[in-house]
Amino acid sequence: MIALKGTAKEVGYIFGEIAKQSIRETVISLNLPDGWEGRAERFRKIVEESAPHWLEEGEAIAKASGVDFSVLLAYNLPSLKEDCTSFIALSSRDGFPILHKNRDFAIQRQSFYIKRIEGFLKYIAGASPSDLGVAYFLNEAGLAGACNTGGYCDIPPSEGLLDRHILRLIAERARNRGEALKIVEEHLNKGFLSTEGENRGFILLLLDGEGGMIIEYTPNELKWEEAREGLMIRSNSFLLLNDKKEDISSQQRLKRAQELLGGKGKLGLEDIWETARDRSGSYPICSHHTVSAFTALLHPQLPSLSIAFCFPGPPDKAIPFPLSIVADETPEELLRGDFWVNPREE
Repeated sequence: MIALKGTAKEVGYIFGEIAKQSIRETVISLNLPDGWEGRAERFRKIVEESAPHWLEEGEAIAKASGVDFSVLLAYNLPSLKEDCTSFIALSSRDGFPILHKNRDFAIQRQSFYIKRIEGFLKYIAGASPSDLGVAYFLNEAGLAGACNTGGYCDIPPSEGLLDRHILRLIAERARNRGEALKIVEEHLNKGFLSTEGENRGFILLLLDGEGGMIIEYTPNELKWEEAREGLMIRSNSFLLLNDKKEDISSQQRLKRAQELLGGKGKLGLEDIWETARDRSGSYPICSHHTVSAFTALLHPQLPSLSIAFCFPGPPDKAIPFPLSIVADETPEELLRGDFWVNPREE
């Protein structure tokens, strides 16, 4: 069992030492474009202003894993669209609201962990091991979140913090949906937000003990909605902002999730996971590039009783590992990615 607890430098060194094989694999597979050094330096300057402890952590990760820190930064630049499907069930059968995400991404090991850096909230999260951001989280304040690539923009491509980086800022600092929204607004106003590959924006799904929120944003604009009951679903299309281009896969996955979940009334974990494992049709919710999944089960009154279920692989193949927010240690194999199931292997 591994405790990612202490200063940013201490946490980074522990993570880099344990996950060095997985980190090296992702770094070696990078296809770095011309001019990547300048782009990585611009990203570093934004992180230095917004979350300088990430640089301390990242430098320690790079040193412990034996990779170049600038290349680790380059991994965090815009490049890859995530075809994710996420949903929030506010009216659950047992009274505990649920957030779930299927992560569709490049075929890479996925790491899950419990992390507490001095001065910030403790959280359970996961992503690719070279990512400074997170793909989903549950923090000790009882706030959970997930991020999806969003719809198409009609603005020039922009570089800065991706959705995964904004989500980590929220995981570390926000105690509720309102505080999370302020973080996104603050970084939009500073001009720190990026677009994703193919010039797309982003979607955040957030859940706390009072209700759910969806934020759609680009570097230029933001819209949000919230609810206290019912169901909230998103794939990769904007429904609040104006989407500039049709995405058939996103539309079909959204429709399928609505069909599977919309008529069941109050939902339980089994309903969420049955939908997450769906492989029907040409655009299934669980596909050949679903690399992981994550479910947060919130206790509205007692956040310390909230649990995250971590799927190191597609949810129809991987075993969900439960992690409690009161715990401090992560199984070494889960952090390192040893339990990861490649979605393209039978």
